[in-house]
Amino acid sequence: MPQGRLPSSYCPVVERGPAVAVRLAYTPRPMTNRPPARRSSRTNASSRAEARRRARLAAQEGDVGAEEEADTEPAKRSSGGFFERLFPPAPPLKGKGDPLANFHYEGRFRRVVAAGFLLWQNPLAWLGAGVLWLAAGQIQVDATLVLVGAIVQYAALAGAGWFGWQRPWLYGITASIVGWVPYVVLLTIRFTSDPASLVAAGAKPPDAGQFALYIGEQTVIQAGIGFIAGWYGGYLRRRLATPTPAAQAARARRR
Repeated sequence: MPQGRLPSSYCPVVERGPAVAVRLAYTPRPMTNRPPARRSSRTNASSRAEARRRARLAAQEGDVGAEEEADTEPAKRSSGGFFERLFPPAPPLKGKGDPLANFHYEGRFRRVVAAGFLLWQNPLAWLGAGVLWLAAGQIQVDATLVLVGAIVQYAALAGAGWFGWQRPWLYGITASIVGWVPYVVLLTIRFTSDPASLVAAGAKPPDAGQFALYIGEQTVIQAGIGFIAGWYGGYLRRRLATPTPAAQAARARRR
């Protein structure tokens, strides 16, 4: 090695008085997108407290949901067509099961047979409402009683839908037909004996075609009223049986 010369791997040394400065190569630290690993103790404590609070709320909601499912039996999910999805059946009354549990018919006319089976299982709902509808129609002799009788008739059909919770519109229609049939029988007897008694004095009495058309129109109208009133009774029953989110929150606070 020649004297007075250092190897190239060594850094030059510069003498500045008594202190000696050494020039070293600077290597920058690699950049990263990761957030800092450390956080303040206050942030960690608040995060843990928030996690514990959410866990307690989730546990309370789970307990409330389990108790509500135990108190009320869930309604049977409708698997029918568009009509049943548009007008879903109301949930069963408390303490009562599915009225179709003992229905085992699987033939081609299942819906028709199921309707008859439901009506047979709960005849008082539609028969009593039909009788009440007929009695309310008999008291409509003046303007005041006409209004009262109409209200009673609509309430009777809505009650049929309320108690016929599985198919409320079916019970409403059946109740209206039960109350309308005696009127048809009475009008038919009057038409066959004296057609002029069906119209005002001096008016032309109807013939057989006009009488049949009138009976058909009124039957459709009464069935439509029974459908609407019965459906509304079932809808009201379903809304009262299903607690709203506000009621569920109030119930959770009371617990």
